[in-house]
Amino acid sequence: MGDAPGPAEPGRLPHQNRQGRGHPGKGNHETHGKALGAAEIAATRQKLGWGPEPFAIPDAIVEAWRKAGRKAARTHRKWARRLKGSDARAAFEAAMSGDVPAAAFEALDAHIAKALADKPANATRAHSGAALEALVTLTPEIDRRLGRPHRLQHTPWSRAWGWFDAPDYAGRYVNYGVREFGMAAAMNGMALHGGVIPYGGTFLCSPTMRGRRSGWRP
Repeated sequence: MGDAPGPAEPGRLPHQNRQGRGHPGKGNHETHGKALGAAEIAATRQKLGWGPEPFAIPDAIVEAWRKAGRKAARTHRKWARRLKGSDARAAFEAAMSGDVPAAAFEALDAHIAKALADKPANATRAHSGAALEALVTLTPEIDRRLGRPHRLQHTPWSRAWGWFDAPDYAGRYVNYGVREFGMAAAMNGMALHGGVIPYGGTFLCSPTMRGRRSGWRP
């Protein structure tokens, strides 16, 4: 990595990888998306040396996170005092709350009713984009806060809303590529942080997404 070219030059980092690291059937294409059974999960956990129960966070990891929080406590208190005296406090707190106006759901309900009546034969990503279009078009205040991460394809919405990428970060589409776990983790962080309402376009049945949706809203 130390020999990599600068950010203005394209680079290539060759490496070898096998799908399903730690899985009993690693290297098999089915490890990419096929759901694991109880026996496979147990074998994978043993192979990776992971002992904690599902959704249980080891004490050492909890303490590391708490230590990081304590380290930033003084900085956060200073920031809170500045916010309290800021003229922009009300606007900031409104944006961070993530509240969605009732008109947004009315627009979505109308869109769903029309889709049920018309039964358009579209791909799921097209249905997703049409629903978002209904939300943003009829309730434009959402457009200022709605994050728009997507997975792969260029779409009319990505062209209209622009890419979130160097050197211009004014767009709303994040080009994650094929990495559902990282996308879900990043979106989880955005949802928990506030100030943006993220959505993702991928397969929610993907095992790589499990355990990374706690910050998502229904």
